[in-house]
Amino acid sequence: MVYTRIMRYSLRVQAMRKISAAIGVALLSVFCCVNMVQAMLPDDKWGSTYGPRAPTGQPVPISAAPATALAYDPLIAGIMSQVSTSNLSQTIMALQNTGGNGNPGTRFSYHPNLRLAAQYIGQRFASFGLGVNYDMYGSPEQGYITNVIGTLPGVGPNSTEILIISAHYDSIANRTPGGWNSDIQSAPGADDDGSGVATVIEAARILSSYSFSRTIRFIAFSGEEQGLLGSLWYAAAQQSLGANIVGVLQLDMVAWDSNNDGVMEVDANLTAASQQLAQSFSDSRQIYGESGISTRIYYGTGRGTSDHKSFWQQGYPAVLISEDSSNDFNIGHYHTTGDLLETLNLPYMTRIARVTAGTLATLAGPSESAILETDLNADHRVDTEDLRMEMSRWRGVPLPPAMDFDKDDRITVADIMHIVKDLGQTGR
Repeated sequence: MVYTRIMRYSLRVQAMRKISAAIGVALLSVFCCVNMVQAMLPDDKWGSTYGPRAPTGQPVPISAAPATALAYDPLIAGIMSQVSTSNLSQTIMALQNTGGNGNPGTRFSYHPNLRLAAQYIGQRFASFGLGVNYDMYGSPEQGYITNVIGTLPGVGPNSTEILIISAHYDSIANRTPGGWNSDIQSAPGADDDGSGVATVIEAARILSSYSFSRTIRFIAFSGEEQGLLGSLWYAAAQQSLGANIVGVLQLDMVAWDSNNDGVMEVDANLTAASQQLAQSFSDSRQIYGESGISTRIYYGTGRGTSDHKSFWQQGYPAVLISEDSSNDFNIGHYHTTGDLLETLNLPYMTRIARVTAGTLATLAGPSESAILETDLNADHRVDTEDLRMEMSRWRGVPLPPAMDFDKDDRITVADIMHIVKDLGQTGR
């Protein structure tokens, strides 16, 4: 996550409290001067000289984001129930230890290890049956870095409408006390933003088993810490191609909750479509009973602290989903070699991941083929009643031949195992 002026101010104020009053006054004056200079710079000036020139062109017409669901849907609840804390933890650990031979490694944008992380993410996407694209950008002089994209095609007339769930997989540790050498020291980035990438991968694992009306892209951006390089490139390229992106859910730092108050944030801007995305997340939290977290929504000009801003600049609706950066910011580990899995609040992160997956599925619009074939009573879930129906058929009670899953003209143990497998998939 990139600093905003508000976040810089918050960090400085906390630091001032540890310094004597006399020195504090002097330093505060210096900081104020710096803030005045920064305030005069454009919002996207983060001191980076890297990255290609993004494609240019006129903004394309953007469809309104899909309406939020206001009623409980058992299918969405089943999707949310499949989010696994263990999976999230294992993915963060794998990202944290990239290139570290079992120890904390680095995903710094200009370190060779970043390619290892890209390959890992791409392989995970491919294992779910998604189409995988390695979107490379840069130059021979500056080096090439890659966005990793997994695509779940939509089904039907709305398949040209695109929803994106994203996070950045690069990391940095330039706030490490005593200095940091990017060539030889770790940048584990467990919270920033291993937590976001793990959520994207877990959503891809679950949703890839279903069909949706709209196309979903699962994206891991690179170069975020150098000034949103990967998303700037990608969003501008999509705009120039006329891509109909109807919503972006960007996750950046979603696993720190040191005071266990469950507060999290969703950032939107002044556009109605972005605000609708934020409201969809809030509604999903309430409808599906995720009372362990509470959502603070920021409307207005929006805080451009992560890759969602790149989509705002191209006229696309987007929101940032993050932990509480206002009152419980991860100042002790953020951008240091100490940003490790062991410091994170995994139950808190799991709740955010569940709501995110449910929100994305709701917006994507499950198609009729999303209903698992073992939903024998067509109530949009696979439960013990479906198993009872299967057992009844096995005992000779006439029921539809659709339950003969292996098409051998009889109901056998293999057919029972088929439905048991789907029961496990839905967690019921």
